[in-house]
Amino acid sequence: MKNKDKTKDQLITELATLKKSFADLKKSETKLKKLEKSHRDRGIGYKSIFDSATDAFLIFDLNGEIVQANPQARNMHGYPHEEIIGLTGKDIVHPEDYHLFEQFLRDIKTKGEFQTKSVDVRKDGTPFVAEVKGTEFVYKGKKHLLAIVRDITDRKLIETNLRKSEEKLRSLSSQLLRSREKERKRISRGLHDELGHSVSLLKLRLRSIEKKLLKEQIELKKDCEDLRDYIDNLIEDVRRLSEDLSPSILDNLGLSAALEWLIDRFTRHYNIKVSIDLEEIDHLFSPEAKINIFRLIQESLTNIAKHAQASHMEVVIKRKNDTVFFLVKDNGKGFDIRHPEIKNSTEKGWGLTIMDERLKMLGGSLEIMSKKGEGTRINFSIPI
Repeated sequence: MKNKDKTKDQLITELATLKKSFADLKKSETKLKKLEKSHRDRGIGYKSIFDSATDAFLIFDLNGEIVQANPQARNMHGYPHEEIIGLTGKDIVHPEDYHLFEQFLRDIKTKGEFQTKSVDVRKDGTPFVAEVKGTEFVYKGKKHLLAIVRDITDRKLIETNLRKSEEKLRSLSSQLLRSREKERKRISRGLHDELGHSVSLLKLRLRSIEKKLLKEQIELKKDCEDLRDYIDNLIEDVRRLSEDLSPSILDNLGLSAALEWLIDRFTRHYNIKVSIDLEEIDHLFSPEAKINIFRLIQESLTNIAKHAQASHMEVVIKRKNDTVFFLVKDNGKGFDIRHPEIKNSTEKGWGLTIMDERLKMLGGSLEIMSKKGEGTRINFSIPI
């Protein structure tokens, strides 16, 4: 009886174990089905993205042959599905840019990514500008190379037209600045030669009248003296305006002397101390470049006079290799160059814009550094 009972107990235990195993199997089967469904759904998602993408997707094997292409890639390159499969970069890239496809193969194999702009060719031979990004891609369980291609021909055309428009505007701006300098010189000569001569003649006539006065006509003599002083001031104003419009010292003595004269006159007029370190640069630039450099320094000093409230400034001109570097620095109140009031200031905006245009005419660059309470530093450089 004991042996029979033992056999029965064993059967019950084995049956329980079998039930548990069956339940575990069902759970595993359920998980497997869910996992299978997930992979299937995800595969559908990938395929949906691949087929509906607005960019061209091209999958290459490691030898550079196309193994798959989405509809956009086929439309972009003008091949039906059965013809594009098996093509290589040589078939779809312009011969002059084929080295970029070879780089695409190398970079993705070594770096895992690639990006460039190239000229691709459609089946009918029509070229188009393409922006290409590449990455590693697992396709059918094996490592492949994925190229994402975007046709940017229209964008490049717009960029080219914009660049041409900018060049035309820059040319127009340069012509306007040149015309402005010519007009300044014309007005300056008019002031100096015609108005200056007329005022000087008026002074001589007044002196002639004064000599004819009798000794007892003291009040009239005093009036003549006052008028003479007024005419002297008027002559000085005419001379100053003439020099401001077109400094004759620039033509007569050169750029370095003109800049020293400009800085000296500025510091005396505004009672600002100055440290000067100027290298002789007269022989380095053309007459047109010299007047532009003079105006750049003049505009920098004008900004100090109008806005800085400075007591000291520094002007440095140094040559290094084939470039001349300019520095105008003050210890004034400074400003926050990011502040909207500064950005929107018409007066400052036009001054800086004209400085920037002059530097572009000279092939130079402008940098302005300023901080509230710490003054302003204007750097610009001009190639020789």
